[in-house]
Amino acid sequence: MTGTLVRAGAAGRAPSRRRHLLAAATGALLVALGSGCATQERGSIVREDSPPAAATPGASGPAPAPSVAGPGNGPVSSAGRPPSTTPPPGLPRPSSPPKNPTDVTSPGWIGGTVTTGGTGPCYGLVTDDGEAYALYSDQGWTLVEGTRIRALVEPNPLRIYCGPGRHVRLVKFANVG
Repeated sequence: MTGTLVRAGAAGRAPSRRRHLLAAATGALLVALGSGCATQERGSIVREDSPPAAATPGASGPAPAPSVAGPGNGPVSSAGRPPSTTPPPGLPRPSSPPKNPTDVTSPGWIGGTVTTGGTGPCYGLVTDDGEAYALYSDQGWTLVEGTRIRALVEPNPLRIYCGPGRHVRLVKFANVG
């Protein structure tokens, strides 16, 4: 044989075929990895970290219009339709804050330890399960800190801050121990 020496690959293929396969596999890998760093905008792929076309030096032609989300020019689903504009199912969002407290305690008996005592009008109580109550009463009762009591409480109609915890009105109480 005269001329150039052709060396066969491990599987008997010419080296040029192996290079083409390696180049194709590398290209596919780069496309797969690059797709995570790109977004689709108006039918074309745009890298998120690349500058806009108008900011690129040497860019010619008119600058593209800014992308504004909304019907007609917003994101398009895989089915070719814009996403639904109807709100998801559930409770509607309130138009304003509630006028009355939403965590009103129903009247009932609670038991616990007095954490803030005195002659009133505000007292503190922590139940055995750790829930804190801010008690209000204008009766002038004397509660001693550390005493265990059983108290009849109801929602407090007045907007008075008596400390941390659930705000209720103290109707009556009895010492337990």
